[in-house]
Amino acid sequence: MVNLLLALLSFVQEPELIRGSVDRSQGGELVVKTPEGRVVSCQTNTDTHHESPTVLWTPGDRIEGWMWPAADGCRWLSLKLLLRANRPERPKLRLDLNPVDSIVQRGNLVFSGIVLRIDGRQMVVRARSGTLYTLLLRSDTHLFGDGSARRPDEIPFNRSVYVRAGSNFEGQIEVFRMAWGEILHPQ
Repeated sequence: MVNLLLALLSFVQEPELIRGSVDRSQGGELVVKTPEGRVVSCQTNTDTHHESPTVLWTPGDRIEGWMWPAADGCRWLSLKLLLRANRPERPKLRLDLNPVDSIVQRGNLVFSGIVLRIDGRQMVVRARSGTLYTLLLRSDTHLFGDGSARRPDEIPFNRSVYVRAGSNFEGQIEVFRMAWGEILHPQ
């Protein structure tokens, strides 16, 4: 039905192939600057076909797309990523880890949960099962947030964390390693 409607409307005005780099993308509007210096600003919506694995455009991305001109503006029919913009690489992080950790990781407990409270060196984490765990942060606890080493005061509240821990001689659970962050998609 949509294809028939597009075919009928194509007699009014023909779509145009636009190649260029993304200038900005916000609120359903994608602005592309062509190599000739032309700036094309059109709307994207749920009918826009994306030939690329991602629809998150960043300035500098090289794309091509079919633009449909209309009296009330224009819209993108199809968009394809040609080349990702150069992004600065994250700095390489060198951690002074315990050499034993590279051979045998400490801790026999591995779980994830939501951080509810932090009081000094103690924190409360709620596991998926609903169980509340009181954990002790050690002076040598390794904290990683979004791929970088973090300090204890940077542990986020109400966010899911991954914990590797173990029991000490008093029966308390000590954290050896904690991590949080988003899953990155390869480019």
